[in-house]
Amino acid sequence: MTQARKIRGRMQRLRPEDTMMRNLQAVTLAIAVTLGLSGMALAQAGGYGRGGPAPQYDHHDRREAHRPGFDQGFRDGSYVARQDLDHRKPFDPRPRGKYSNMDRGYHRDYGDKQAYRDDYAAGYRAGYESVFHRR
Repeated sequence: MTQARKIRGRMQRLRPEDTMMRNLQAVTLAIAVTLGLSGMALAQAGGYGRGGPAPQYDHHDRREAHRPGFDQGFRDGSYVARQDLDHRKPFDPRPRGKYSNMDRGYHRDYGDKQAYRDDYAAGYRAGYESVFHRR
């Protein structure tokens, strides 16, 4: 039997399921390689946004640092103050209800959770007071 006949005989014995499985494996490999290479490119570019590093929040110098806890607390305090005014409730600048944990919006990238809570409480009070006293 010649070499050509042997090859032809093997190709005729391939079932459609075998061909489909080979195609699926090839596609899976291509996707894996693409994802792997794009991950390497992202790592070389800095891994965040437009090539810069992920933002870091320094809670040691709060005057200079961006304070996500304060910002979130301010928004929440402002919202609750508007609700209290609409419902003719008395002045109460303490975080309460779903805001009582003072960690709404917290992400571990922000650093120390207690520092975030302290900033949140200060922001909540400032936001609440700014809206409530503006009536």
